Amino acid sequence: MKEEEEVVPQLNWLTEKEVTFTKSEETGKTRIVHKDGDIEIEVCATMGKGRFCKVVKAVADFPNFNETGIPYALKIFNKGLLKSEKVTVDCRMSDMLKETSAEFDLHKKLANPNVAKMCYIFEKGMKYEEGKYYVAMHLGDLGVVADHSDETFDSKFTLN
Repeated sequence: MKEEEEVVPQLNWLTEKEVTFTKSEETGKTRIVHKDGDIEIEVCATMGKGRFCKVVKAVADFPNFNETGIPYALKIFNKGLLKSEKVTVDCRMSDMLKETSAEFDLHKKLANPNVAKMCYIFEKGMKYEEGKYYVAMHLGDLGVVADHSDETFDSKFTLN
């Protein structure tokens, strides 16, 4: 008897040909809208910042399925910054843009309940200097898994 293969959902990678990016003059919030009306995402509030991206809380509406207010974590990467950062990977020179794209490819193959699922990638701007990736992931908003203090960073973690 042949084992059934686990089906991994397809990651939706959408470019400016398929979505529009608008900014509200009233609220200043960014909206990402699919051309067919399948998904509308509104950027709400910044959750954190890293070296190469910032993470914001976003709310998605799926009008075709009558679902509204679905929370997502939206990671916003600056493609120009990623392209300019050089790294060494497996004894070869690369840039963070290539490595980030490779990470996206790897992440879309993951199917584990303990890993936040990457659902959509919206690509804005095909030129590196002005381009961005908007990566929508399931929002894990139940709190911090582990805390550590820089003062006592000796691999001792406190589970919450």
